[in-house]
Amino acid sequence: MAPAILSRIQVMPPKESVHMNFKDKLELAIEKGVKSDIRVITALPSVMLRYFQLALEATGKSHIGDIWPNMKVLVSGGEPLPSYRKHLEKLSEGMGLHFIENYGASEGYFAFNTRQDRDDMKLIVDNNIFYEWIPDPARNREDLIKQDTIPTWDIEEGKPYGMVVTTNSGLWRYLLNDVVIFTDLMQPRIRVAGRASDVLDNYGETIEALHVQEAMEKITGKLGGVFSSCTVGVIHDSEKDSPYHVWFVQWAEKPEDMKVFAKAIDEELANTNRSYMIRRDGGAIAGPEFYNLTKEAIEAWQQENTKVRAQTKFPRMIHDIEKCRSLMEKCEKLT
Repeated sequence: MAPAILSRIQVMPPKESVHMNFKDKLELAIEKGVKSDIRVITALPSVMLRYFQLALEATGKSHIGDIWPNMKVLVSGGEPLPSYRKHLEKLSEGMGLHFIENYGASEGYFAFNTRQDRDDMKLIVDNNIFYEWIPDPARNREDLIKQDTIPTWDIEEGKPYGMVVTTNSGLWRYLLNDVVIFTDLMQPRIRVAGRASDVLDNYGETIEALHVQEAMEKITGKLGGVFSSCTVGVIHDSEKDSPYHVWFVQWAEKPEDMKVFAKAIDEELANTNRSYMIRRDGGAIAGPEFYNLTKEAIEAWQQENTKVRAQTKFPRMIHDIEKCRSLMEKCEKLT
């Protein structure tokens, strides 16, 4: 619930919406929102994107500025904002929106964005939280809590770490499931690279969500394209000799040649991930296939496979073959 001073100017009635399911709440937010002078939105980045898309669909407009010309600030948390920012910026091109990313959980408030020219966040070190870090959490993902930790003053820039916190509320050496990368040691500053459990390793390929994000950012930078979310699953069926990965990408702008794009992603993963390279060279895994992920596909798949709430996040990795196949049926194949 928002403070009383803010609840008076909220589009959504707090006492009413708090008891609604997510679908009804979103529909009410669209109904009221498109008639209101919205200036600030606070939500998960994926929910913001869906809200923008639904608002454009409901009004027949093509640009967010045509609906909310006075919108100034987007405040996000719960998911890494950089994954969605380019897509949000494309829908609101020219508006100069300010993006404020927060990193917090029920265990504590850890970091927030302080500069519009950077996509990392300032780590909060003076709020009664003591941090410890587990180096290379993907390699040590089994029994992470048993791994040796290091304090903040011994970390290295650019390397992934698992996060352990102790707080003055009584929480003692609690392991979060997040993977954090330090981008600045002096301040210090961090970005959340994904979840420690977000790893596809069905066939020894050890693909992390971090690898997926970095590959997508690098190859779209070279070949073009603007994307928000990307989910990877694995399929092994009778039609192919080897299992293969399926990439579901939500595009704001597709690359010109998806076959060239898929080949470039495959080569990038092989160059940066030795486990993947070995299995591709040996034919243990076939090349990736790409599918177009739409908001309609996301909603339909979530209705079938998850209980959708306001904090429900679309998975970065789909380990279950049947769930992966279910999503393929709802998406357009691009390669």
